[in-house]
Amino acid sequence: VELHRALAGGGKVLPAKVARETNSNLAAYANLAGAKTVCVTLINKNHGPGATNTEVQIALDAPLSGQKAQVIFLAANGGDITAGSSDVTLGGAPILEDGSWRGKWQSLAVAKATNVITLMMPPATAAVVRIKIK
Repeated sequence: VELHRALAGGGKVLPAKVARETNSNLAAYANLAGAKTVCVTLINKNHGPGATNTEVQIALDAPLSGQKAQVIFLAANGGDITAGSSDVTLGGAPILEDGSWRGKWQSLAVAKATNVITLMMPPATAAVVRIKIK
């Protein structure tokens, strides 16, 4: 819980929904983390043989054009939900026993024409998308 607050901030809960019913194993949560940052937490619960990437599109009521967006993924090596902690990465790097971590946020593009952020969610992953709004 503390790690999630550190990445997604706290703040006011915003309505979030998964528009496509074809992927019932995708969960989405949103919050206003400060006056000008929206965080969307995504969890792709699909796993096992045959599980594939899921395309996610994020659309906010506020205009996104020209805004900055970043994502950080929590993932197990090969999408294996039974992986040990040494096989799990946050932002592409493991959290070491001494608490050190060298993971990174990745930039995301905001489509100007559609005002949508699109990303691919591998199976058995979670992500936090951080969007700076004006």
